[in-house]
Amino acid sequence: MKSRLVVLALMTSFILAAVPVAKAQNDTVVVAVFMMESRGSGLKADEVVNLTDYLATRMGEGGELQIIPRDEIKKRLVQAKADSHKECYDTNCQIQLGRELAAQYSISTKIGRVGKQCLITAQIFDLKSSTMIKGVTGRGSCDPDPLIESIDMLADEIRKEIISDLKKAASVEKPPVVEPDPIVEKPIASPPPVVEDSPVVKAAPGDELPRFFVGAGIGVTNMSWVDSEADADTFAGLAAYLDWRIGKGFMLGFALDLEFLDKDFGTVSTQIGFFDLMMRLGYLIPVANNKVLLHPYGSFGFASLVYMDIEEADPITGFALGAGFGVRWMLLSWLGLSADLGIEYATWIPPDDDADTEGSLNVKFQIGANFAF
Repeated sequence: MKSRLVVLALMTSFILAAVPVAKAQNDTVVVAVFMMESRGSGLKADEVVNLTDYLATRMGEGGELQIIPRDEIKKRLVQAKADSHKECYDTNCQIQLGRELAAQYSISTKIGRVGKQCLITAQIFDLKSSTMIKGVTGRGSCDPDPLIESIDMLADEIRKEIISDLKKAASVEKPPVVEPDPIVEKPIASPPPVVEDSPVVKAAPGDELPRFFVGAGIGVTNMSWVDSEADADTFAGLAAYLDWRIGKGFMLGFALDLEFLDKDFGTVSTQIGFFDLMMRLGYLIPVANNKVLLHPYGSFGFASLVYMDIEEADPITGFALGAGFGVRWMLLSWLGLSADLGIEYATWIPPDDDADTEGSLNVKFQIGANFAF
């Protein structure tokens, strides 16, 4: 009889020692990720659904967390006779539904536009105590592509906080070690792990505007002579420009016009070339989420009139001062369409010293393609 009691005591000690190991191996952490709530973000409904699914998938990649499928959450809402057209965004609703699904944690996320960026907030709730254990934030452009990187960082932070909370709870709730000897020693509780502050999610790439803009197209210039009764002349030809963004929005660049006109003087006709090289100083104003760029500027430089078919005629040069307004419509991040409207006053210095200096008022319009990098 005594030997049987000894064997029974040894078997009981073995079973008690094996229970924590089996529990650690079979224990899973169930998390309910509820639909992301969009508050004026401008995202489409299917984009919000895809971002929610991507967040849930990224959280479950490491295998530590078991994510409840979104279809299961939707099914439980229908069973609860909830309105199928209204998501469960309320905190009480999510906590109650998460408990019914046997989840240990629930994730509530919201995305809303503030200025030109979207702020993403995620709240992690411990369903056992009905308390929020951590809040995680991120920010980035409201376009779906840059938001993916913000979701990546958000998922990593949420997974780290849940695992950290589990380790902290395990260290506190660890049962005392039972030895065969009736003397029970209480284990020394390990200190809770240090929870690092959530890093600030940086803005996703794509917010920065390009540094250089190169344009090429066609241009038209209407030249009205101020000091003469001669009719206005209209030149047409090629136009190009190069602009460099300095700092946040200041622009420095150059514009070149190569335009021509067939002129009939009655007894002789000739082709006149108008060559214009201007330096531009302006400012870049992005609108429509950087899809449209407005560019007001002032300009000054040199101009020249060349009589192409008259060998005896010397070219006329002058100085020009003006202002303009350009619009860049970016179809892609590096390609777009451009249009410029400007006006300038040119002072022409004839080659003959006895001739009077003349001035002209030039109205210019240009359209073409715009390249950015």
